[in-house]
Amino acid sequence: GKDRKTQFERTNQMVSGMVSRNVMPAGTQVNINGKSGKRANYVDVYSQVNIKNGGPRTLAHELGHHIEHKSPGMFAKAKAFWEQRTAGEAYVSLRSATGANYARGETTKRDKWTHPYMGKTYRNGTELISMGIEYLLSEPTTLLRQDPEYFYFLINVLQGG
Repeated sequence: GKDRKTQFERTNQMVSGMVSRNVMPAGTQVNINGKSGKRANYVDVYSQVNIKNGGPRTLAHELGHHIEHKSPGMFAKAKAFWEQRTAGEAYVSLRSATGANYARGETTKRDKWTHPYMGKTYRNGTELISMGIEYLLSEPTTLLRQDPEYFYFLINVLQGG
């Protein structure tokens, strides 16, 4: 309803406020579809967040995928940070790392991430920017205290460093 739309608009503004203007190309838009998808997701080719279920924290997370995909060099920075942090670690199933019902093929490198999902990667993406923005918005002091290296990495890359 209207309250959810207002929450999403406020979340979008807050996430946009975390990101320096020189990080995202001018005119970059994201579409927010609040009606489809079992599990919230971001579809790069349409620049679209599908978020049938979930609130502002989930939206912030999916907007992080948009930023990683659309900001030049952001994926490369995230992947390099992930590789440096997880070098030599084995992949483990997200199910065993979290106890949650993730798909069998979903894996992570556990490292010292605040949440195991932070260590998940894809062929052309990571969860570092998305989970980072989610935590910067909802639990910034938790992230700063538990993983200051990751916290400052996020602040740096979101400000164009």
